[in-house]
Amino acid sequence: MSKQVPPRILLAWGEAFNLAFQVRAKGAYRLYSLADKIAAIAGNYRRHFASQSKVMMIDEVHQEKAEADLRRSNLYLLLGLGFRFTTPPKPSRTPKVICSLRKPAVKIRPALLLANDEKKQQWMWHGTEHGRLALEFSRPSNTRENVMRVVSAIEALFTHLHRMKPENFTAYQVPKALFREQIFREEHLLALEELVSHLDGYAPFGLQRFHDQLGTFIMIPDIELGWLFYLLPTVLESPPLFDACSFFQECSREYTFLGDVVTEILENPSEGPEHQRERVAVEGVVLSAFRCIEALVGEPGRRERFRKRLADCGINYDDLVGFGGTAKRPLGERLYWLQELRDATSAHGRRRRTDPVTFAECMEAQYLAESVLHQVLWHVANRRGRPEGSDQEIGLLLQAMYPAFDDPRWPLRRFPGLGGKRAVDVVRKPDGLKELAALKQCSK
Repeated sequence: MSKQVPPRILLAWGEAFNLAFQVRAKGAYRLYSLADKIAAIAGNYRRHFASQSKVMMIDEVHQEKAEADLRRSNLYLLLGLGFRFTTPPKPSRTPKVICSLRKPAVKIRPALLLANDEKKQQWMWHGTEHGRLALEFSRPSNTRENVMRVVSAIEALFTHLHRMKPENFTAYQVPKALFREQIFREEHLLALEELVSHLDGYAPFGLQRFHDQLGTFIMIPDIELGWLFYLLPTVLESPPLFDACSFFQECSREYTFLGDVVTEILENPSEGPEHQRERVAVEGVVLSAFRCIEALVGEPGRRERFRKRLADCGINYDDLVGFGGTAKRPLGERLYWLQELRDATSAHGRRRRTDPVTFAECMEAQYLAESVLHQVLWHVANRRGRPEGSDQEIGLLLQAMYPAFDDPRWPLRRFPGLGGKRAVDVVRKPDGLKELAALKQCSK
């Protein structure tokens, strides 16, 4: 007589959402996983369940087991950010991973979001509608803190590279069995959302909103996407960089100065906010900009010491900075100016100047933070190298980061200018980015 398998009961589709399917097979109880149940909700296995299953009521203990089955999943769909390949990959060589992380241990995988009746087509990987990203954590790293840290780093890098504050990206937990052949099915996700809403004890009144969220995403240029996922491991392993990117994101929350706005502000440099609410927001930009810089190079003190700290971070104190049509001044001196502006408006919760911060001052503070963050980020990434990931993964990112090369497979070629080495090998070691930049300059 065969031994009975302890049942793993899970919620099923029913009027009160308190039913489960239990299937008798070969003298033992065979019980379907949560992912199978969701597929059944979406309609894939209705005929199978109708012929082989019998229904039973379940108690709160079994409901908790069903919920735990989902909570143990280490797979998340990243909502809000789209993805596509720079060059259509060969059908047999579609990369399984585009970014590997070590701390925490995560693999970021390309995915397609399709309706139930859509068939996977190769052109979908380089279109602008179906591409999404999945985050797969290793079991020990699958904690809420780590998930939120990775998503926060992606958001913050997005803001720095794209110069736009995104709508909040969301990591949506999904049973791993629903991600098959690099595909998520929209119907399965909707069924999951409705099921989870009842597990959590509330009715799924937001189902339409979730449906809209699935179809809403931002698609950024390939070069920005490539740099984002190339730099992501560096940011996650460096607390100062992680904090600085987060402060810059906050710095760009209310105001982002681009294009014609810059010209208009320079034509009226003394213009400032009129409403108290706007004044506080402008001062917030100044404070967050200074916090971004302070996280990277510390607070300016004695000039010689501060000059050395900047040099250690790859920044030249004497680099001239300024907007077109304005006097250029040394970068280091403008950082002291920003420190004084912060002290006069925000230090210790007191204002020491009666006039509001002008939009021109606010704009310069934001650009100073961006300049320092950009230089330190590149310096640390170059010094660290990029050891994570396969050759295919690194090659895909380099191809997007440096699109000027004619051959799309150039990262896997050997170059005399790199000592006969391949680009994917060079960038794994310290100073690899610097060598690659020199090669790109020579190829022009």
